[in-house]
This record gives sequence, structure tokens and C-alpha cells, in this order.
Amino acid sequence: GRLLRGKGLGTLLQAFGALASRNTSLHLLLVGSGEGQSLSVEDELRTKVREQGLHARVTFAGRVEDVAPYLEASDVFVFPSVFEALGLSLLEAAACGLPCLGSRTGGIVDVIEDGGSGFLVDPADPGELAEKLALLAADPGRRQSMGRNGRRIVEERFDAEDSLARYRSLFAELAASAFGRLHP
Repeated sequence: GRLLRGKGLGTLLQAFGALASRNTSLHLLLVGSGEGQSLSVEDELRTKVREQGLHARVTFAGRVEDVAPYLEASDVFVFPSVFEALGLSLLEAAACGLPCLGSRTGGIVDVIEDGGSGFLVDPADPGELAEKLALLAADPGRRQSMGRNGRRIVEERFDAEDSLARYRSLFAELAASAFGRLHP
């Protein structure tokens, strides 16, 4: 991921900070970087982590080539973007069987089934995000069930071969329709 303005990472950090005081076993892993990008919030996030005394509970992994080991080591994936057309990292996390928390915006709502494969929350609402994170932190069975549902959703809705077959079918239908109009 990219640690950029608009990704909702300040909201995530606020939510995590609220939970961290109640649950000492939680750890936040931020994978990605904002280095060299004009909308970077990485330095701001690092400053807030230090100011809140969370440096031992928040890890900045930086930019990584292979996110699979990080996803496999996680219990929950959080995608708090203010707006996102369709985040590939969200699809990757769901495909790995992680329950996902995301903002109720853009293409996120096409991936997360609220209450089924994770939770949808209002963008920029750290209280609601903290509440849903707490629910998942307290219930491993729910996390597993939601993770399985998320994987199923990705397989059903975003399978590359299936998508290609649907596009081929659509294009063939459009071409036949256009040919029919040109040659009545």
C-alpha cells in the first residue's frame, strides 16, 4: 500500500490508539510507504505514533515486494480509505482469507459484505472503526468465518478467468447487435 493522504490512515491510527489502551495484545502493522510522494502522510503517522507512545505497538514495514507473508501473519485487514475505486490490496487480503474492515465508499462496498465477510464503516469515523475492530479482536471464530466468506466473494466476483469469459461474452453480444443493426 501507499501511505498517502486520502487512505484514511490517520483514522486508523486514532481507532487503534483508542483500542490499544483497552487491549494490550493488539499490534498494528502498516505495510507500504509514502516516501517520495507529494501526498505522503508517513512522517505524520510516525510522529503521531511517537506522541501517543505507541512505537512498540505499531510497525512500519515500508515498501515490500511480496505482501503474502504479511497478510498471512495478520488477523484482520483494515482499508479505511476516504475513497477508493477498487483496492487491489483489499482483494489480496480477502483472497488470503482475512476478514476485512473498510470504508463504506467506492469499490470497497463491492468486496466487503457488511457483517458477512467483514465490516463497512463510515469514512473518517475512528469511533466506529474502533468498535468494529474490537468486535473482531474479541472473536477468533467470527474472524475465521468472515475470512472464509471474503475468500468466497473474491473467487466468485473477481476470478480472472471468469471475468475474461464474461467480457468475451459481452463483446460478442455487442458485436452481434451492432452487426444486426448494420445488416438488417
